[in-house]
Amino acid sequence: MEMFKMIVWVIYPYTVLITVMMGRLWKCDYSVLYNGNKIVEGIGMVLFIAVRALLWLSLVSGAATLIISGVGNDLLDMIYWGISFISFHPNTDLIENMSLLTRMHLMLLFTFFLVWSFTMFFRKSDKSKKSLIFKENKSQKLI
Repeated sequence: MEMFKMIVWVIYPYTVLITVMMGRLWKCDYSVLYNGNKIVEGIGMVLFIAVRALLWLSLVSGAATLIISGVGNDLLDMIYWGISFISFHPNTDLIENMSLLTRMHLMLLFTFFLVWSFTMFFRKSDKSKKSLIFKENKSQKLI
């Protein structure tokens, strides 16, 4: 049981964090690499549906957690666990004290961020910023 807790509440969250950070650093444009490939487009559509489903499940489970548990021990335990996670000393005992619904919400949230980092949504904000900067530079050259 200790190994399962270690994998689910220590290794998996750090893996998600590293994957999201590497996705932000890499910023690969898959549309250029796989232009016109039907298999990749199909995978992209599946990821699109998965991201939307995980987002809604996470929102519903978070709202249900707040409604059922209220702003009580679960929320404080989640905050304390987050602090211990950021300081690289995750306290899995805090997770054990949370309700099953709160733990499911955290797992859905981690999975959402993991899947989201492999989609084009993750990179759209950078493209809009680049196009805005390009437009500003182009208008400055005209002046």
